[in-house]
Amino acid sequence: MASGITIIGIGIGMVALPTSLFASGFAHVMSRNEQALNDEARDALADRIVTNEEAFAYEKLAESLYVEPEIAHEIMQAVAMKNSIDDLDDCPHYGKSLFP
Repeated sequence: MASGITIIGIGIGMVALPTSLFASGFAHVMSRNEQALNDEARDALADRIVTNEEAFAYEKLAESLYVEPEIAHEIMQAVAMKNSIDDLDDCPHYGKSLFP
């Protein structure tokens, strides 16, 4: 019985704990990379026009940060959507101010 508990403890210490630390670090790095890509998308869309050079730089950054193209595209769309919502002053349906 005691040897079983010892083996379980060693298994957790040698496999489960390092795996969880690795997974946590990986998630943190991916989150940081996606935030960097979000910042780049915000800069590219600051003037509401994405030039070919900005699009190329954005794609290269996504590639260098190991962010999948689909995720990079979703980030760009989310930033564009946020910009379009921020531009609204009046309700498109009723014409009244959204921010009294």
